[in-house]
Amino acid sequence: KGSDLMLWGALEVIDYVYQELEECSDIVQLCRSPSGVEEALKEGKIALILGLEGGRPLEGRPMQDSLSTLRAFHRLGVRSLQLTGNGRNRLADGIAETRTKGGLTQFGVAVVKEINRLGMVVDISHLAPAGVTDVLNLSEGPIIASHSNARAVCDHPRNLTDEVIRRIAEKG
Repeated sequence: KGSDLMLWGALEVIDYVYQELEECSDIVQLCRSPSGVEEALKEGKIALILGLEGGRPLEGRPMQDSLSTLRAFHRLGVRSLQLTGNGRNRLADGIAETRTKGGLTQFGVAVVKEINRLGMVVDISHLAPAGVTDVLNLSEGPIIASHSNARAVCDHPRNLTDEVIRRIAEKG
């Protein structure tokens, strides 16, 4: 907490991905748009979409929320953002914070709006139920749950109700 280690860690992993892309450009293609995915698949390549798991790298300095880091990640090719891990961050509460019934913070709302403006995808995996509802009500762009499943099949707190799945589908 109060550290930029998550930011530096994310940048290091992205740099590693770019190094791997240079070595494997004959079989893997970084995709920054849906048309990029289609192009990669037509060429018989693996379509790679960069996403951040958890919004902690966006937190920056204490008490100085800024969208500049999100925009920088977008420029680096990141196209999806999972807002939280299991715990709380400055964007929202994660699934392990259900006691507070907290949803998106003001910064979280600003992040979702900027994700929409940039044409990125919001990932609700790990987000507490109130935050999921906030995203479904706020986001004008596509929403994914990159590693959640149907609660009707497996009753786990991180899995999605049929209603949430329907609402995600309605967002495209």
